[in-house]
Parts: sequence; structure tokens; C-alpha cells
Amino acid sequence: MRLVEYALAQAGIIEEGNRQDATLVAVTERQLEYLRGQSYDLLYPELKWSRLIPIDTAVPPGAETIAYEQWDESGEAKIIANGADDLPLADAARGKFSNRTVVVGAAYKVTQEDLLRSQMAGGTPIDNRRQRAAVNSIGRLLDKIAALGDAASGIKGLLTHDQVPVIAATGAWAGLTPTQIVTELHRLEDTVWSSTNELNQPDTLILPTAQMQLIRRTYMGVDNTQTVLQRFLQNAAFIRNIESWHRAATAGVGGVARAMAYKRDPAMLQMAFPVPLRQLPAQPRNLALLTPMFSKIGGLEFYYPKSALYMDGI
Repeated sequence: MRLVEYALAQAGIIEEGNRQDATLVAVTERQLEYLRGQSYDLLYPELKWSRLIPIDTAVPPGAETIAYEQWDESGEAKIIANGADDLPLADAARGKFSNRTVVVGAAYKVTQEDLLRSQMAGGTPIDNRRQRAAVNSIGRLLDKIAALGDAASGIKGLLTHDQVPVIAATGAWAGLTPTQIVTELHRLEDTVWSSTNELNQPDTLILPTAQMQLIRRTYMGVDNTQTVLQRFLQNAAFIRNIESWHRAATAGVGGVARAMAYKRDPAMLQMAFPVPLRQLPAQPRNLALLTPMFSKIGGLEFYYPKSALYMDGI
């Protein structure tokens, strides 16, 4: 016999072993239930895209494509003789690049019965909860598009841009020594600088979650005084920020873990965000109200893709 039934039987409210008055038992159980004032909602990963990518909100909301021009120079001077008339020509050529925008949308629906039940229950209005769910669903998709792009729409993302150079890791970092991992981190930084003739200096490094945990918790020696992360940052020439992003875990070619070094600067790369979030008026649908909302985002514009570098297989 359950505890509540036993207590009721001892009090003479019901006969022991008699469950005919099940309604009374259920009511009493509810009376004995303590409901915490705070709800413990399911948690989702942090949306990091707007922090890791420079965002441009100045693009008009109606823009369907976003274009920019880029000039390049050609020609090389040479030593000439006195009175020479065969001077080499220098020239400049203009290129034009464009990205499209896509609309990301969601909606939430509340019936009249939902509203009545919510009012009677005296809790948080259900329309507020569903509104937040719609907003968050848009945010999660924006985060995914910004990181990985969307092949069907032709949208390019930060971690999978086809113009960024890719190098292979020496091996999976979990199998390397602490010194080897530090060397790999410096290789990411130094390759960008040297391959662009000292032009570009990356200041940010993105790692998958597991690799970030590894360098945070792996010590350089048995004295346990300095981690791999601390040693690298102590000696890094340009990198000042190391960020973890779970979306990098499978961003590499073939779904392998990928690290990225880049300069987080709107002069190097940007992502257009013409419509951050817009909610339309509720639309009646029989005995329900449907509320649409949407955002608009453009593909990643990597003005100087060689200012970044991917390392796959870490």
C-alpha cells in the first residue's frame, strides 16, 4: 500500500486496502505535493556566431544580394636604361563578388483553449513560452548557418569557407605530447603570417570543445605548473583569444575536427544581418492565433580568406 493510502486508512477516511475513493486519494496527493517556484527548462548550447563573426546590420532589409568590389594590381617595375622607351606597364583590375541573403523563419500558435487554461493555472502565459521557443529556434539556425553555411542556399559559413586554406594536423591531438600540441598551435598562427609575407596576423583561434578541454587540462610537465593553453598564450606572437565552438567538431573535410586561426576584424570578414528579428502581428486561424517571425542573414563575406587558416584532423 502506498504511503498516502496508508495514512488515509489510519485516519479512518478510507478502509485499508479499499481504493474505491480514488479521486479523494488523487486530490490528497496533489495537496501534499510541493511545486517549486522555478521551472528547470531544458538547456541548449550557447549561440556564439554573433560574437565570433563581425556583424553588419547596415545592409537594407530588402537586399536580396550583397556585393563588394576588390581591386588588384599587376605589373612589375624594372631597372631601365637612360632614355628607354620600353617601360613596363602597371595596371589595376577590378573584381566583383556577391553573396545572397536568406530568410529564416518560425512561428508559434496559441489556441483560445490554451489561453483559458493558462489563465486558470495562474502560471507563466503559454504564449510567452511559445514565443521564446520560436525566437530560440531561429537563433539556433542562424548559429548553424553562420558556422557551417548552407549548401542548398549557397551560403558560406565561418568554419567551412571554400576559399580559406587548409592544412592537415600532425595527428589527433589526443595522441600528441604537450610539446607537440603547442607546436601545432604555433603552426596555425605562423602559417597565416608567413604564407601572406607577414601581411596578416591572426588574433583568434577557434577549437572544438574536446580540444579546448585538452589544452586547458593537459600540463606541460610533471610539476603541473603550466597547461598547454597557458604555455601557448605566453609565447604566441599574435593570438590573443582562444574560443571553443562545438560546431567545429565535425567541420573539417570528411567530418573531422577542425581548428581555425583568423583575424576577427570587419576589415577581413563580415556577415550581413539585414533583419535581426522581426515579429509580425498575430494571424487568426479558426480558434487559434498564429504569430510568424523571421530574420534575414547573408553569407559570410571573406574579403581576405588567406588571413585565415584551417587545420583538419586535430
